[in-house]
Amino acid sequence: AQYKETKPAGKMRVLLALVFAVALQGGDAFSVPPSALRAGLIPGASTHASFAARGPAACRGARPSLSVIASIATSEAEQGSDAEQQGAGEAASAGLPGERFLVFNRFNTRASAPPKFERRWANRKSSLATLPGFRFFSLLRRVDQVAGVDKEYPEGTPNYMSMTVWEDKKSFEGWRKGPAFKEAHGGGTVGGVLSAIVGVAVELKKMPKPALWEGLIPETVPVGGSLIGLKQRDSEGRPEADGKMLLPEECFVAMNRMTALPGKGPELEKYWRDRETTLATTPGFVGFSFLRKNAAAAHGGKSSLPDDIYNYSTCTVWASKEHFEGWRAKHFAETEKRREARGGGAGFAELLDGKPSAVYWEGTQVIQSEVGF
Repeated sequence: AQYKETKPAGKMRVLLALVFAVALQGGDAFSVPPSALRAGLIPGASTHASFAARGPAACRGARPSLSVIASIATSEAEQGSDAEQQGAGEAASAGLPGERFLVFNRFNTRASAPPKFERRWANRKSSLATLPGFRFFSLLRRVDQVAGVDKEYPEGTPNYMSMTVWEDKKSFEGWRKGPAFKEAHGGGTVGGVLSAIVGVAVELKKMPKPALWEGLIPETVPVGGSLIGLKQRDSEGRPEADGKMLLPEECFVAMNRMTALPGKGPELEKYWRDRETTLATTPGFVGFSFLRKNAAAAHGGKSSLPDDIYNYSTCTVWASKEHFEGWRAKHFAETEKRREARGGGAGFAELLDGKPSAVYWEGTQVIQSEVGF
C-alpha cells in the first residue's frame, strides 16, 4: 500500500525496506503467496523502522527460500480468472491428451528497459538443459511488423515472454520445486532477492503474469536437423548481452490465439489433429503444438492481460522470421485453394467465439534439448 502511494522517486526506498524486512524473518517470508506479500500479510514482518533499530547485522546469513520473481511464478502461476477456469476446464474435458506442458511468463517493460531486461535474463544461471523432461526455452521479444505489415496489439499486450516447453507437468513441477529453480531466481540469497526486486521496479511496468498451457499434437525436428543458430554467445555458450543493444534473433515464434465456443473445445482439437499439414517438411520448421489452456492454472481472480480471454492457441517455432514468412505466403495460397475446392466451407471458424488473433515473437537466448521442441 505504501508503495502504491509513494512518488516514483521514493519507490526504491520502499522496496529496499521490504527486502530488509523479509531478511529479518530468517528466510520464511517468501513462502507466502505474492498476494499476501503485496497486501503486507508477511507473518511477523518487521518494518523498515525496526530494521533501523536492529541494524544490518541482523540480515547476515538470512537466506529467503525464494526470490520475489520465483514466488510470483510458483503461486500466481496457479491463479487466473473465472473465465479462464471455465474455458480451460471445458476445453480439457473429453479432449485430446496433453503431450507437452508449456509455461509462459509475460512481461511489460518500460520504454528504455528492453536491453537491460535481456541482459538480466542472459546473466541468470540456468541448468535447464540438464533437467529431466526439459524440451525448449527462449526469451521472446514481441514483433510488431510481419511481411511488411504493421501489427497492432491491444494496449497491455506483453512485449516479452519467457517460454519453457516441458514433456509434461510433472517435469515442470520437478524443476519448480528443485534447486535449479532457486538458482535461476536469485540463488535464494538476500542479494538475489534485492536484485530481483530492483529489476522489477526499474525495468517493468507491472509484475509479470504467468500462463500455463497443455501442448497437443506436437510436431518437432530434432536439434540435429534444426536450423536454429545460437548467436552472440561466449565460450561457454552463454548469451553476451551488454544492456545497451538488443540481442539478435535466434528463432521466430508465431501464435494464433482463439476462444472456443462453449462445448466446442474437443471438436476444435480434433479439427487441428486431422488437418492437412506439411510443417515437418517445410524449410526452417522447428516445432509446433496446439495449445489448450491448463485448467489447473485458473481458479479465482480476474483477467488482467488482453490474451487471457483465449483458451486455445497455435504455437509454431521457426528458425527465422524469413522462414515463417516464406511458409505463410505458400500456406495462405494453399488454404484458399482448399476453401474453393470445398465450396467456401468455413473450416473451424464456426467453432470459435470471435476471430483468432495472431501474435509474433523473436526468440532470443534459446536453450534446446537434443530431442527438440
